[in-house]
Amino acid sequence: AEDPGNRLAIQRARLLEVLAGSLAAGGDAEAALEPYREQLEVLQRAAAKSPYDVGLARRVAGAGQALGATLLDTGRAAEAEPQLAQSRARFE
Repeated sequence: AEDPGNRLAIQRARLLEVLAGSLAAGGDAEAALEPYREQLEVLQRAAAKSPYDVGLARRVAGAGQALGATLLDTGRAAEAEPQLAQSRARFE
């Protein structure tokens, strides 16, 4: 059965994704970093509760990829590289 807490976490993560994407699209990639980080943390906690949920694992990977790409956009390649590598590993 689906964990109701995870359902709420996924909704929160989606809202954070929309906020971060809007900030980045508006030209403020720096401001988008915090909601992307929070989105990733929320999804990682949810995934820890449901380790066999493949869809949730993919959401974690996608959130990590968005954070990594935004880190690159803000000139933080050293931070982006491990984040992107971890996300790529989740997709494999």
